[in-house]
Formats: sequence, structure tokens, C-alpha cells
Amino acid sequence: MFLFTFLFIPCLLVCYFLWQKNYDKIMVVVLGVLTAVFVCTIKALFFFSHRIVPFAFMPNFIHHLLLECLLPSLLFVGLFFLVTKDEMSEKLKSIFPLLAAFYLVYMPYNVIISSSSSVYSMYSLFVKPLIFGAMIMQIGYSCNILANNLQNKLMIVLNSLIILGYLVCPAVLDSMYDIQILVPVRIIVTCIYVLIPVFFTIKTVLKNK
Repeated sequence: MFLFTFLFIPCLLVCYFLWQKNYDKIMVVVLGVLTAVFVCTIKALFFFSHRIVPFAFMPNFIHHLLLECLLPSLLFVGLFFLVTKDEMSEKLKSIFPLLAAFYLVYMPYNVIISSSSSVYSMYSLFVKPLIFGAMIMQIGYSCNILANNLQNKLMIVLNSLIILGYLVCPAVLDSMYDIQILVPVRIIVTCIYVLIPVFFTIKTVLKNK
């Protein structure tokens, strides 16, 4: 039942190493996994995980945005930037393996604790991993562009906005699912959200062949 949930993001990470052959990022992956295990352990020991889902968009949005998207990503990446001595371009190029390693533990953990029973929805098991995988792919892609255009203010602003949008959108989609509103819109937005980074990834792979 959890096979796709647990294996999708690790598969993305494996594809990254097979394509980039950038094995010096292995330690970045180890750091991401260990940090996620630490965060999940703290949450399990000291925080009550099950919550009553309110039938209102904004409380759900704030919950998903802060606890699943913004805080984990920004705090973890910010800390990584502070403690590592690499050049800025190398730090930016480490974002994809760093976030993928973190979310391959943190995302399934959130899926498991989100249900108060043993019944899990198709959205949680299949759609949510796709959404978070797309988020990681697009953020990694945009960070690579930033790494190669650190003097280009337009590219910095444009890709920073794209990164922000990709951090916020999963919380919007999760909140829409929680209260089952605008289902056709949610499906269309999800498809577009997932397909954009897939398109850019395929384009990059074909270009570098």
C-alpha cells in the first residue's frame, strides 16, 4: 500500500545520481536523511500528531504551509547554507539532493501520521508524493539556474518567485483536498504543477545528451 509513497522520491534521487554522476553530493543526502529522522523523532516524541481537520480553507492552508512546506524547507536549507563553506553556486546545486533526501523520510512520515485509522486515501498515497516530488524537482531546477546566473538580477527574481510558488502550491492543493472544494480545478492545477518540472527535466536531459 505504501510502496509508491516510500519509493517515489528515492527513485528521483537515484535518477539524479545516475544522470549527474555527481557522487560528491552523497554526504548531502546523508545529511538530509539524518535531519529528517531527527525532525520526525522530535515530532513523534513531543508533539500530538493527529488533528481534527477543520472545514475551512485557511486553517488547513496555514497548517500545511508551515509544517510541511515552508518551515522544513526554508529552515533546513537556511541552516545548510550557514554551516557549509562551499561557494554559493555549489550550495544551490546541492538543493535537489538535499531536499529529496529530507522529504523521502519526512513526506511518508506525514502521510502515515495524518490518518487516525489504518485507511489511507489515494490522494495521500499517490498524489501527494507526486506533488512533493514535483516541488523538489522544480526547486532543484530553479536553483541550478540561479547557480549559473548569480549576476543576473532578472533570473534571480524570476526563479525566486517560481521557488516560492512551488513551495506554496502543495499547501493550497492539500487544503483544497481536505475540504473537497473545487475538485476539477484541483485536478487540473495538480497536473500542470507536476508536468512543468517533468517537462524541464526532460528538456535538460535531451539538451545535455
